[in-house]
Amino acid sequence: MGKQSYSEKLLDPRWQKRRLEILNRDGFKCRSCCDGSKTLHVHHLRYDNSLEPWEYEDDDLVTLCADCHKVATYIDASCRKLDIGMESIYCIVNLYQEIEMASLDKFIKERAERDAALGIKHDYEF
Repeated sequence: MGKQSYSEKLLDPRWQKRRLEILNRDGFKCRSCCDGSKTLHVHHLRYDNSLEPWEYEDDDLVTLCADCHKVATYIDASCRKLDIGMESIYCIVNLYQEIEMASLDKFIKERAERDAALGIKHDYEF
């Protein structure tokens, strides 16, 4: 029998067992968006040509929904094409999270001021 393609290896019972272990560990939900209703994939966070798909450590595997898996695959391919490490991606994501939090804080403050000016009281705090 010749060398198996990657797609054929994903049909191997050892991968199917490993895949179910990771899906179970992650509660059958996408670790990115927490959706459990979409088709789920187990994504390899890194690739090592000396390993079979089922030989990776738990920390190298993550459950993603089909949509998040497309994004992760695109990001991985882009990093390889641009010859940049994932650290650069994490830095950009952190930057956007900081911007989002600053924008959210500003929105909450402005809304509270506007509501106070209008005499609107809430049973909850923003």
